[in-house]
Amino acid sequence: MKKTIGTLLMMILLVLSLPATDVYARDAIIWERSDIGMESILIGSIAIDPQTPSTLYATKRGVYKSVNGGESWYEINNGIDLPQWFYSFAINPQTPSTLYAGSTNGVFKSVNGGGSWSQINAGLPSSLVVESIVIDPHMPSTLYLGSWRGIFKSIDGGDNWSAVNTGLTDLHIKGLAIDPHSPSTLYSGSWGSGIFKSIDGGENWYPLNDGLENRYVHCLAIDPQTPSTVYAATSNAVFKTDNGGESWRSVMKIYRSIMTIAINPQTPDTLYAGSEGSGIYKSNDAGESWLEISSGLPTQRFYSLSIDPQTPDTLYTGSWDGEVFKSNDGGGNWRIISAGLLGKTIQTVAINPETPETIYAGASDDGVFKSVDGGKNWYLPSDRLRGLSIRSIAINPKLPNTLFAGTNGKGVFRSSNGGETWSAVNDGLTDLNIASITMDSQRPNVLYVRTMNGRVFKSYNGGGNWSAVGDILTSKLVSFLAIDPLTPTTIYAGTYGDGLYKSIDDGETWSAVNDGLTDLYIVSIAIDPQTPGTLYVGTKFEGIFKSSDSGGSWTKVNNGLSAECIISIVIDPHTTGTIYAGTNGHGVFKSLNGGGSWEAANKGLPDNAIISILAINPQKPNILYAGTPKTGLYRGLSNSPKLYIPMLYKE
Repeated sequence: MKKTIGTLLMMILLVLSLPATDVYARDAIIWERSDIGMESILIGSIAIDPQTPSTLYATKRGVYKSVNGGESWYEINNGIDLPQWFYSFAINPQTPSTLYAGSTNGVFKSVNGGGSWSQINAGLPSSLVVESIVIDPHMPSTLYLGSWRGIFKSIDGGDNWSAVNTGLTDLHIKGLAIDPHSPSTLYSGSWGSGIFKSIDGGENWYPLNDGLENRYVHCLAIDPQTPSTVYAATSNAVFKTDNGGESWRSVMKIYRSIMTIAINPQTPDTLYAGSEGSGIYKSNDAGESWLEISSGLPTQRFYSLSIDPQTPDTLYTGSWDGEVFKSNDGGGNWRIISAGLLGKTIQTVAINPETPETIYAGASDDGVFKSVDGGKNWYLPSDRLRGLSIRSIAINPKLPNTLFAGTNGKGVFRSSNGGETWSAVNDGLTDLNIASITMDSQRPNVLYVRTMNGRVFKSYNGGGNWSAVGDILTSKLVSFLAIDPLTPTTIYAGTYGDGLYKSIDDGETWSAVNDGLTDLYIVSIAIDPQTPGTLYVGTKFEGIFKSSDSGGSWTKVNNGLSAECIISIVIDPHTTGTIYAGTNGHGVFKSLNGGGSWEAANKGLPDNAIISILAINPQKPNILYAGTPKTGLYRGLSNSPKLYIPMLYKE
């Protein structure tokens, strides 16, 4: 017994002698990615520099480059007005620093390896969706593009374009292929009318569909050594011709769309096909038989394939989920190589207060995502808001299937069925660029919206109609709104340059409450739900200020806080004094003593993370969510500090 007590005392002294970071839970918050199902921005194309195959390009929402065989990627979008989706890419075979990227708004060109881009749409229709680009290998200033409005040709490196659609009975062209030996011979695949061929550089086209049972063509690939052999990927099969398209036969049928085909340039009897839902297939006998090679891949949806021209056992594939995978053994084994391929920009997160496993996240330019398992998996419950930038989501706490979404450019939308359907509620809104929606938790039909221009509107009837909030706020650039949860007639408005304003009459009149605030650029506000007289404001330049008298006076509370700009603040609703702050470039900080001191809590977050939004589970406040620009959503598990003393003996 004496030995037990003595050893225990020694262990206690040893633990107490450790630094504080060792005595307490080593990581205040552990974060992990929480956006499975969100990243639906497919890899539209992967291109390999023919002279330096370690240099790769991948397109999705923007263009990315790797100079180390895909081990890491970085954005190369200088000159591109994002967001834009890119489905096609081509490299000048003679001058690989000259690049072409086909987007949902025409074509971009770079002459410095992607260092900068210029749009080259002269002669093209506006808002042209470019599905494919091919370059004449002998005369690389001649190029062709396939689009939703037909085929266009340039003979001056893209400076000018002209339509070359004579003979085409279908202008929705998805696939193009050019004969590498005789570049005046081209094939085009249409979406519904099969395959067309030109033998005069696109000036005239004629159909070649004998035996082509499926005329919805995604992709075409020409055997580089025997160009009369062509493969066509369709919506349910791969077809092959050995006679330049005069007749076709099916060589693989899987009843799933075949999205892409790649041919080994050195041994063209070896080819690969990527499908939408059935994985990747390989043939070693010119398409006569196929073997699935998807083992180990986390998805079955692939939209692009490329083969290293110098080491053709090395291949790359891009998925619907926005990831790139690499194989060094001809598809025998795969590994993910997506470091730097950025994810979604999450601008807002809202948690169902009754069922906190149900969460909504607003993405820039992709609508409202929903999770019903605490953020493990996500889906789009409706296409109604797809393509819109969602800046804010508010949930009615009494009817949590009633949601409001604020969009950039289209105003406010309301759903009464958990996001399954949405309808616009903009009557009276004269500015549709919504930055935030703030709901009165006691009177959920009372809503405030703040616009990107700093104006404030109010609705008393759940968005049925809106009216401008006047008084002094009309001359201020309002940056944040917060409502006292116990006394909802009390409202706080942060401004950009004029500090904080307070209303105690439901927003009718406002007065400044800036005593002690030395930074008047307010970015965020948080009200303690247990003691609403305690407020925190995050500023642009000077961190966090605290008031314990409802804004009457303010004190800076930045001990341990290395960040200046505080974008988001959330407060633990159950544990007094526990606060989290999301910063601009320094990740997340946590305080356990009401802002008296702060500690970084960034394990699992990207380096120098920008936190666009923080949200806390109202029932399990040790679970947090952090939205970031371009790197998606993270779920964090927070641990309260504890002294861990091991049990040495069991009596």
